[in-house]
Amino acid sequence: TRILELDRGRTFAHDGGYASYLDARDERDRQAAQAEAVRRNLARKELAWLRRGAPARTSKPKAHIRSATAIVEGRAEAAARPDELPLHVETPRLGDQVIELAGVGHRHGPDQPWLFRGVDLALDPRERLGVVGPNGAGKTTFLQVLAGRLPPAEGTVTTGSTVELALWDQRGADLDPALRVRDAVAGPTRRADWSDASLLERFWFDGDAQWAPIGTLSGGERRRLQLLLTLARRPNVLLL
Repeated sequence: TRILELDRGRTFAHDGGYASYLDARDERDRQAAQAEAVRRNLARKELAWLRRGAPARTSKPKAHIRSATAIVEGRAEAAARPDELPLHVETPRLGDQVIELAGVGHRHGPDQPWLFRGVDLALDPRERLGVVGPNGAGKTTFLQVLAGRLPPAEGTVTTGSTVELALWDQRGADLDPALRVRDAVAGPTRRADWSDASLLERFWFDGDAQWAPIGTLSGGERRRLQLLLTLARRPNVLLL
C-alpha cells in the first residue's frame, strides 16, 4: 500500500498501512515543529541585531529582513500541522425542527432507476450525519434534495422555520475570476476591512494573496475560498 498526502502545497509519500502512515506523519510534524522553533529563535536573534543597526550588514536582502520580521511577529506559517482551525462564526438560533424527510425518493426521470426511495429521516439540532456510498450512488443528489435545491420525485421534505442552510457541494460556487479575493469576502454591499483580512488569514490567505484576482488561484485555493464564503453566510445548518 502506498499513501500520498498533499499538505499545504507539498506532497509526501508513505509505503505501508494507514496506522504506520499516521505514526510517520506525527513524527514528521514533531521534527518540523522542532526545526521551526530553532528557526524562530535564530531569526529573533538576527532581527534584534539588525534593529541595532549593524553597518556591515546594510546590504542584507530586504526580503530576508521581512521574512525574519514576520517570524518574530508570529505571521509566518507554522511548520507543524495545526490540530484545528481557530474559527468561530456566530449563527442564528436553531429551533427544534431542522429537516424532516417522509417517504422521500428520487430518480432523474420516470424511466430511470431510483437512486434512493422510502427515506424517512428527522435531523435534530447539533446532530452530525454522514452520507456514505460509492460514486454514482446519489449522495450529491440526496444533499440537493435535503437543501431544497432539487424537489424529490416522491415524498416530502420539511425545513424548520429557523433554519439558515448552506450547501458546499463538489462543484462549488461560480466566482467572478476578475474579482479580488478580499472583495469576494466583503461582498457587493460594503468595503473590505480588517475583519475580512483576519478571516482570510485563518484560511491561509496571507498578504498579497488577499488582493489576488480569483482567476489566478489554484484549484485548492479556490475550494478553500468557496468554503470560507459558505461559512461567511453564517448558516446554522451546513451540508458538505
